[in-house]
Amino acid sequence: MIVIVFFLGIFNLKLQPFAKEDRFDFCGFGLLALILFLVDYTFNRSAKVGFLSWNFWGLLLISVLLMIGFYVYNRHSSRHLVDFSIFKNNIVSWHLLGYFLLQFINIGLSFVIPQVAQYILGQNAFIAGMILLPGALLGVVVAPLAGRWMDRLQTPLPIVVGHVIFLIGAALFIIYDQQLTVAFLIGFYFLLRLGFNLAFGNTISHASVQVQPKQKADINATFNMTQQYAGSLGTNIFAAIIGVYQLQHIDLRISTAQGALTDYWLIAVLAIIGLFAAWISYRQTMQKK
Repeated sequence: MIVIVFFLGIFNLKLQPFAKEDRFDFCGFGLLALILFLVDYTFNRSAKVGFLSWNFWGLLLISVLLMIGFYVYNRHSSRHLVDFSIFKNNIVSWHLLGYFLLQFINIGLSFVIPQVAQYILGQNAFIAGMILLPGALLGVVVAPLAGRWMDRLQTPLPIVVGHVIFLIGAALFIIYDQQLTVAFLIGFYFLLRLGFNLAFGNTISHASVQVQPKQKADINATFNMTQQYAGSLGTNIFAAIIGVYQLQHIDLRISTAQGALTDYWLIAVLAIIGLFAAWISYRQTMQKK
């Protein structure tokens, strides 16, 4: 599908640069793609070799060095893949952090829940997948209502409320870790998705009005890339954590439960950071009024 959209865009979209000297930054694109791939691959390997392996830390070090190289390149290059000046606006930066964490947790947890259902609760693959369905369908109803609510308020308060509900849903996985049932999994994920849908779409909408019209394409590109990558990285990291526990060669049910609990704690910590980011952006928005 992505390949089809790519070629449709090439042959049907005729976008003129704002300045004649503007050209696509192929070097920056290649370097950024390499960094994103390597970080993903690093955590994918950790599920097999463990987080204490020199293999993991070596790959992570290379990733960090490439990130530094990309930063230096972007500072001195005449071409820029994305106009990073958009991040001089603190509201945009905080929104991007919250946006990343929402999707990171959302997609990562979508991997963890079926693992818990199958290996801990003994459910089959069909039931494990169906647990996610009510929460997934919730977005069809909530997302447009959340946008309408923020339009009426003319403030990003729904984003903060969404993060609060999101955090409550995340905390319930920890509180009821020893008593989890299929019904609890459905309910907690449903609550978490309610918070997600209140905040997610509104976050990029509010970020886009913070910049000049000519920078809206940079906002869209940055946030959409972040959305895709956060899901990929979230799945990799949460899967790696469970995989590391399963490497201990103990009972699969016990190791999966231990890995899932670690994932729940990580989710809760990240949800707190996301709420903090949403609150800061809300405060700064209200101060500008």
